[in-house]
Amino acid sequence: MKKEIQFCVYVVYVIVWFRVSETYTNCLTLTTGKLQYGYTCIKSSECQTEYCINAACSCPDVSLLDEETGLCARKSGHIIARNEECGYIVSTGDIPFGALRQWNITGEPETYVTLVILEVNMNPYTCDNNYVEVTEDSRIKGRALCTTGDFTAKYHASISNNITVNYRGTTAGYKGFRAVYFIRNNSAVLTEPTGYISSQGYPMDFGYYREYTMLITAKPGQLIRLSPAGSTSFGNAYVHVYDGQYTNMTELKNLTDQCTLKSYTSTSNYMLVKFTLSFFSQGFSGSYKIYGVAHGDSCNFFETCLEGLACHGGVCLTYEETICKDTVIDYNKITIIVGAVGLLLS
Repeated sequence: MKKEIQFCVYVVYVIVWFRVSETYTNCLTLTTGKLQYGYTCIKSSECQTEYCINAACSCPDVSLLDEETGLCARKSGHIIARNEECGYIVSTGDIPFGALRQWNITGEPETYVTLVILEVNMNPYTCDNNYVEVTEDSRIKGRALCTTGDFTAKYHASISNNITVNYRGTTAGYKGFRAVYFIRNNSAVLTEPTGYISSQGYPMDFGYYREYTMLITAKPGQLIRLSPAGSTSFGNAYVHVYDGQYTNMTELKNLTDQCTLKSYTSTSNYMLVKFTLSFFSQGFSGSYKIYGVAHGDSCNFFETCLEGLACHGGVCLTYEETICKDTVIDYNKITIIVGAVGLLLS
C-alpha cells in the first residue's frame, strides 16, 4: 500500500524596520567619554559619531560632520527613524546656487515628526532662488525662510509620520541652514537636559481631536524651566503645565488661549505638559532646560549647572577643572626656554 505524505508550507511575512540613516536618542547633549571625529577607533560604539570607518571615527558618505554637535548629519535623502529617535540635517556648500536638495523624514506608524530649524543663513537679495521650506504631502507648512544670521528656533510638526524639507542652494559666503528633528508619539518621556516640544501638525490646523502628554524628567534636586515659543490663542488648543508627574499635581500654568513668552519653572524634578487639540487648532510649541545639573553630569548650557560649576565639553565642572582642561603644557618647550635663560644668565 502506497502512502502519500503531504507537506504544508507556511509563508510568514515579517516587516523589518531598517535603520538607514544617522539617528540618535540624544541630539542636544553629547555622550561623555566617547571619541571625537577623526580619532582612531576599533568599533562604532566608541565614537561620538557612532561610526567607526577604516579604524577612524567618521561619517558615512551620505553624511557630514555637524561641527556644532560632533554628530553626523544627513546631507540629503530619505531618513527613516524609530520612535524617540532624533537627528540633524545640514546643508552643504557644494550645492549649486538655486539647485534643489531634499530631505524626507519618516517615522514609525503612529508617530509624528517635529522639525526645529535652528539656523538660517541665506542670501536675502535672491530669495526666489535660495531658501528652505517645510512641506507635508506637497502642502507648505509656513513660509519659505530666506534670512541671514537667524538663530531663532522655528517649529514645524507633521500630521502624518512624514515631513519633507526643501532647500535651494545659496550663494558663496552663506551657510544655508541647520535643523534637528525628533520622532515622537502622543505620549513621550523627555530626559535630555534641554529639548524642544511641539504638538502634532504645528503650526497648521491639525484637523481632529487628540490629546498629548510630554513628561520632562530630571534627576532629584534639579529643576525644569519651560519656555513657550508660540501662541495658543488661535483655535481650540488647551495646554496645561503641571508641577510633577501627574495631572493631579499643582498646575503651574494654564496656557489655553495665551500668547506669552514667559517661562515657567518646576519645584521638583518633573514637569508634565498636557495639550489637547481640537478642530481648527494651531497647537503648541516650546523649549525646556533642566537646571541644577551636578558636578560630572551632562550639560549643554552654562547656566544649567549648579552654582560654582560651568558647562565645559558637555560636562559640569569646577572653574579650576575648566582651566586645567583648556591648558596644554608642552614640557619640551619649557625645557628649551629654561635652558636658554640659563645660557643668558651664565
